[in-house]
Amino acid sequence: MLLVVPPVIFAAYDAYCWFSQSSFAARRLRNMAMANLAYIGFSLSLLLLHLDEITTWGVLYLVGEMIVVFILYLLEWKVSAKALQSN
Repeated sequence: MLLVVPPVIFAAYDAYCWFSQSSFAARRLRNMAMANLAYIGFSLSLLLLHLDEITTWGVLYLVGEMIVVFILYLLEWKVSAKALQSN
């Protein structure tokens, strides 16, 4: 249960920033996009550090997760850029 709460809060805040029209929320969304990019870098470094210990399925899972998070990063960045331009 403890591992579920932080991602749910993060997702709720992400949704708030996504749908809010304020420049404050747009800046926070951009910060979240950068945090997602940092998460990808951290995950990739751990993957490479422990590559000999991770199964093929584990590698595929982590790479798939990084792809999904990267797509989320691109969407958050695009929405925040558009919101910051309009404000």
